[in-house]
Amino acid sequence: MKILLADTSSSVCITGLAVDEQITCENSLDNGKTHSENFMPLLEKTLKDSETSLDKIDYIATVAGPRFIYRN
Repeated sequence: MKILLADTSSSVCITGLAVDEQITCENSLDNGKTHSENFMPLLEKTLKDSETSLDKIDYIATVAGPRFIYRN
């Protein structure tokens, strides 16, 4: 199972990929609150680094405040 991870709840923007409950790729950028400019390029980098594509993703996990929300 592949889970795309995203956290934009702080000054650090983080994207990652977990495969079978192990984080296999993670990228972060600490440029303050510039997520509207940096999130998509960071996400694309994570997908490229992990040699996967969105159509291979089973779930997306994102942070909404202090908790995770999972969507399929």
